[in-house]
Amino acid sequence: MRRGPAGVPVLCVAVAERVKMAPKEPIGNADSFERWIRSGDQKPRTAQAKILSARLACRMLFDAIPFDRHWKPEDHEFSPLQFFRAALASSVAAKVPDKHAMKSARGAYRMVWAAGRHIQTATMAGAAKTCSTNSRHDVFEETRHVVAGCAKVFTAAVAYPVVSADIDLISAEQDVFSAALWPTGQPLWLEKLAEEIINTLRNSEGNEWSFWLKWWDGVLSGNQVNWTIQYDIATIANDIWNSGPETVAAVIALIEERFDLKAQVVALKEQLRQSTLVNSPQSASPAHRAHNQPPELVEVEAEVRREVTIIWAALDEIDTELAKRDLAPSVLKRIGKVLIDAATRILAYCGSLADTTLKAAAVAIGTAGGMAGFAYVSPAALGFFEQVLNFGKGVLDYVSKLPGAG
Repeated sequence: MRRGPAGVPVLCVAVAERVKMAPKEPIGNADSFERWIRSGDQKPRTAQAKILSARLACRMLFDAIPFDRHWKPEDHEFSPLQFFRAALASSVAAKVPDKHAMKSARGAYRMVWAAGRHIQTATMAGAAKTCSTNSRHDVFEETRHVVAGCAKVFTAAVAYPVVSADIDLISAEQDVFSAALWPTGQPLWLEKLAEEIINTLRNSEGNEWSFWLKWWDGVLSGNQVNWTIQYDIATIANDIWNSGPETVAAVIALIEERFDLKAQVVALKEQLRQSTLVNSPQSASPAHRAHNQPPELVEVEAEVRREVTIIWAALDEIDTELAKRDLAPSVLKRIGKVLIDAATRILAYCGSLADTTLKAAAVAIGTAGGMAGFAYVSPAALGFFEQVLNFGKGVLDYVSKLPGAG
């Protein structure tokens, strides 16, 4: 059989092109939506239905929260937390449908379903339930209910066009979650209601809602909060979710701090990857390294290399540890101390050398070719080791906040 680009059979290429070029029926009512959900390959259609449900859960969010002018965000009975959770968990499980995300969506479904039986609550609960299963029948059935619920609340004239817009993005193989939630603007009444609830949360005592306000801005605009952070928050244990906004906020703060630490590790390791001391630590012999350099070079460079090797190994280890679902505080504490000790030793060593030795024995930690002016004795190099020192202290501070750290 003749094959086209990338070895794909020509017949398959032709069929794919016909499917891509085939005009899509506008989704304007329940009948046209039903035809869409029944058409095409049903396996990817199941995943696509989850995305539609998650998006509709986000659109329903503020109308589902039982808000009135006497409502206080710290009242657990009327807390918006379970609704924020349902929208977040649905989105994460639709985007990353692994067992942990789907389990989280199931927990969110139960939490919202227990909050009431009005159509808004049922619609959000249905979306979470949709994203908590891989059963094609259940996904399609719940998605039908979610779409119908949104059509009743927002009217068909509002609901079906946004569903159709999401389907267009899916058909174009674009990331639906990176698009604005309301491409032509949300209903004015809903916008005012959302603004009133957001202002109430923003003006409430404490800092329990800061993440959710930031998260909502990302959902609304399409500039989403990092999905790793969203995933880690969505998969927080049920007993923590049931403990109320303050407890959840404390856990979220640790998740965000952990993500920041991971970003710092990446940045520090990248600086070391650019280092001639780490790129190929065994590539140059002492004689070669000392060529055209003063006698002090070999001894000084060996001292620097020894500590840099320790720092690299510690950064590599903590990078792995921070990526684990279950952190080991004792391991993180040990690594933090290793980094602090190594950085302290090298800063003390560099500070003990005479100015003449520093100038004569400067070892570049820049690029191997350009010697980018980053010597271990230069302000830039000393600044790097100070970063390592501060990072190590930050690790110990983070560990002190972890449950069971002791």
